Parts: sequence; C-alpha cells; structure tokens
Amino acid sequence: MKTLSKHPFSFAVLGAATLLTACVPLGNSGINGNAMQDPTNQLLDIIDGATRDGMSVVLVPALMPNKSVTDLSSYSHRVIFKNKDQPDKGYMQAFANNDLEKIKETVFLWDFLEVHIVPPGTYLMSGGIDYKIDSSLAQVGAAKGQPKASGRGTVNLSAVLYRQFLKEKYWRSETYQDKTNSQNVCSTVHVASGQCVGWTEQKYNTREKVSDAGWTDGTKMRDVQSIKLQAQIPDAYAPLAFTIQPGQILLSDRFHLKTPAVSYDKKTCKAVDTQNIKCALRDVQVYVRPAPVELTKKFVDNAQPTLNEKSRQVLARIQPMKTQMLGSVGMEDLVWGIPVSLKKTGK
Repeated sequence: MKTLSKHPFSFAVLGAATLLTACVPLGNSGINGNAMQDPTNQLLDIIDGATRDGMSVVLVPALMPNKSVTDLSSYSHRVIFKNKDQPDKGYMQAFANNDLEKIKETVFLWDFLEVHIVPPGTYLMSGGIDYKIDSSLAQVGAAKGQPKASGRGTVNLSAVLYRQFLKEKYWRSETYQDKTNSQNVCSTVHVASGQCVGWTEQKYNTREKVSDAGWTDGTKMRDVQSIKLQAQIPDAYAPLAFTIQPGQILLSDRFHLKTPAVSYDKKTCKAVDTQNIKCALRDVQVYVRPAPVELTKKFVDNAQPTLNEKSRQVLARIQPMKTQMLGSVGMEDLVWGIPVSLKKTGK
C-alpha cells in the first residue's frame, strides 16, 4: 500500500472537460499521530473516521476484465462517476492501462482496491476514457472551429503517447559459465625413491554450457502516438447508476470499456486546437461484472494477523455495490460481462 501523505485522500471534481483534485474533509477523525501504527490499520482508521463524519467510501477493484485478457490496450478501466445532486463531486477509476498516465495520488488498500471517499448520494456514469492506439489526430481530418452543442454528449479527442508492451520471440545464443577448479600437483620428488613428498594446490578454469541456443519469448516496450477519447455523458443518457448511503462502504462492481467503446459522429468534429478535437457523442458501451466479493474476502482473511479490532470492524462493513443498468443492456459475454450502452432516449 502506498505511503499516506499529509492529505491522504482525494476525489475527482468533474469540470466541463477536466478532472481536478480536492481534499476530502476528515474533521477530527484523521490520523492519531502514532507514527508506528501499521499502514493498513492507519488507512482503515481514516476510512472509519470519514464515514462517521457522514462521508461514504467506494472501493474500486483494480482488476483485469478476465485472466484470459492479456492485451492492456484492448480495454480501459477509466470510467467516471459523478454525484447526481452535486455535479462537481465524483471520482474516476484510477487504474491506468497506459503507464504514462498514472494518477500518483491514488490511495490503495492492499495495492488492490482504490479508495475513494465521496459524499453520499446517487452517482451516474458521466463519462469514460478509451484509446485508439497507433493513430493521430490528423487521420480524423477535422476542420478548425468550435463544434455545435450536442444533447447526447461530447467526445474530446486528444493526442497522447501510449506505452505498449508487446510479446515477441527472439534468438538467444547459447550461454556459458566459467568455473574455477583446484587440484593438488606434486611439487617435490624424493630423488632416491621417486616418490612425491610435497604437494601444491593448483587452480585452473573450465567453461561449462548453461543453456542451448534457441528461440525464446520476451517483452518489448514501445511508446506509440495514439488518440485518447474522453466521453462526457449528460445525466439523461447515463448508462449506469448506484446509490451510496452516509457512512456506507461499497465494494464496486467491475466496469471496463472494451476498445473500441466510444463512438462519435465524425461529421460534427471540429479541431479546437492542434492537440484537441471535439465531436458529438454517438454511444459508449461499458461492460459490468459483479464486485469481486470472494477475492476481497481472501485479502481480508490474509490481513487478519496484522489488524486491530477496530480495523476488523471497518472491513466487516464492506458491502457489494448494487448497480442500476439504466441504458440498453446486451447479451452477457462470458469474459467481459454484461454490455450496457447509453439510454436510447434522454428520459
């Protein structure tokens, strides 16, 4: 788990096109000053205090869609939720597929659960971020200008570098290892008998083969020019929602965007500057899978020996999220889960 900073928690404040950071008020429930306290107990103490002050907590599992999915660029974890009644309050799932866009301020519980302290209320899916790898804005071909307002939402296309990790086969030469050996050799001989009467240790080197030549698997890293597509969804078209009560700690369902997940109307695109194009949103498809309750329970069980009684009580309060699917629901995929698209009508 990451070391706690002076202001250990933040949540996203959703502006028109950017994500800002604001400190969550912890009141008198902050760290008690015990520098020797176990980091997990320290974090759970702050979570407990925040919820007793009327805040709520969303724990987002930083998981791949399925163990069979090994290509990081084939999906995005970046899904955004905002408070329906307080539009400037919300959070973005922080786990980044692109190594170049990590959110360093993210706080994790056991390096597995993102911790988001938020005001209670109903939260709507208000956006998501997808990527088009190995592409440039020039390929979109948008004219300069400002796009017309779209009731269905907008997509901001921006130029980014995306770090890819590619599997490759390469030829590996045979390898050898030098080994130092020793042996005793006769250094003094009795003249009359011819017998050896003195010995000296002599060292010599030998070379042994460690591995044969052949093809082997490896990983190659490269940064490629890509397009980031950030969708902004009006409340009326939100595909997902959930409600969290004051003091509640929810384990989030798993939400992923399977590339290509964001579509836009190309005829509406305008280049607002050299690095950004805005277009009318056509649709966003997000996949939903149940919260990993059993996996989280294993982490809790493994942590038991280091937890104090207060921390155990905090973890016992975790409840699975109950997601409302407001949009158009498709057939379940055994790997990705249930696909949900925007509402067909903004009602």
